[in-house]
Amino acid sequence: MKLLPTLALGMLAGVLPGIASAHAHLSGASTDANQLKLVFSEGLEAAFCQISVSDIQGRSIETRAPMTAPDDKRVLLVQPATALPPGEYDLKWRVVSVDTHASNGTFHFIIKP
Repeated sequence: MKLLPTLALGMLAGVLPGIASAHAHLSGASTDANQLKLVFSEGLEAAFCQISVSDIQGRSIETRAPMTAPDDKRVLLVQPATALPPGEYDLKWRVVSVDTHASNGTFHFIIKP
């Protein structure tokens, strides 16, 4: 009868890593004055993704609605309404992956002259 609890634990251990990694994590980013490109570990549902950008003084920067790249749903593209001047910025993101799990985070970036 010890086999049943051992089997159940083994099955549970096999499921938990999948649950832990079910959220989209930011795995890379590139920024320039006209476009912010965020790369995530999983495909995203752009309609449910939210991005906010602020300058170092905390002033909000207007952006267009984020969209996924046509060829890769892991890539979220964000365009500022106008080109970002040189300076330091903070970006906050909240995304929903194609499997409906939400995740969020922030990162700091610099636009050089």
